[in-house]
Amino acid sequence: MATPTTTSFKIGKVTFILKEKQGVKPRIYMMPQGETIIENLKNRRNRPVAEFKILAHSVINSTPAAGASLSWSQKAGCSCGCSPAFIVDSGVDYKYDIFIGVVMEGK
Repeated sequence: MATPTTTSFKIGKVTFILKEKQGVKPRIYMMPQGETIIENLKNRRNRPVAEFKILAHSVINSTPAAGASLSWSQKAGCSCGCSPAFIVDSGVDYKYDIFIGVVMEGK
C-alpha cells in the first residue's frame, strides 16, 4: 500500500491540509481545525456547505476523479450523522478518501 501524502495550500481565506487515505468509497471530509469537541458537536450540522463545495471541487479536480459530481451527506461517514462529507461520484475507479483540514482566518 502506498504511503498517504500530506499537502497544504491556501485558496482565498481558507487554508487546507490535504491527506489522502485509501478507502472503499470516496468521500471528501471537511474538517475545521481548532474547534474543541464541544464546538464540533454544535457546528457539525451547520457548516458553510456551498463554500466547502467550491473548495472541495478545486481539490478533487487535481486527482484522477477530476470533474466528479459532489453531493453533501450528513451521514456520509456514519449512520448517526457524526461524519458529514461530500460523496464523490466520478465514474472512475478512484478509491481515496480526502480529508481537508479547513483553517478559517481569524480563528
